[in-house]
Amino acid sequence: MSNQDTPTRASRRSAITWMLDASRTMPFLYGGTLPEKPIAFNPKADLWSRTFSKTQLPLVAALTDIIIPGDDDSPSASDLKIPDFIDEWISAPYPLQQKDRGVMLEGLGWINKESRKRFKKGFTKLSRKHQLAICNDISDPSTAKPIYESAVAFFLRFQKLTFAAYYTTEIGKEHLGDSPLPTFELPAK
Repeated sequence: MSNQDTPTRASRRSAITWMLDASRTMPFLYGGTLPEKPIAFNPKADLWSRTFSKTQLPLVAALTDIIIPGDDDSPSASDLKIPDFIDEWISAPYPLQQKDRGVMLEGLGWINKESRKRFKKGFTKLSRKHQLAICNDISDPSTAKPIYESAVAFFLRFQKLTFAAYYTTEIGKEHLGDSPLPTFELPAK
């Protein structure tokens, strides 16, 4: 996705269903366990308002495309509507998602503030080289400067949400080799 493109939105029903599918991976992302009670919902109704503004969505799309860029074999993260997944995730009224909401909003604010500080432009207006310079500074906790501690936490969490969303898409499942077997053979005794 180019910096000037406006991302199209996934349908509300698709995004929420996708979010719930991806939530099954969250124990692996958090090192925890599944919730005791399943979350029930009516996918035909709007359950909550989305969080990201029209100006934040292009920033989210740019960041997801840095994490999962498109290539000849696969579409980019924004082409797969991953920003919509992240928006639904952080908009949900549950404690885990609300915690992520604060981290995401603070982190996106930091990204734009840092890009203006360094390059006098908002993140989506920067060249890919300058976008990567900021992301590289916050992508590895072992090499990041201490002043970037909260930005590192944001970026790591953002990456986990991006990958969780990606690997629940059909293309992501194909890359994992996650397809049904035509037959199932019992193990030999």
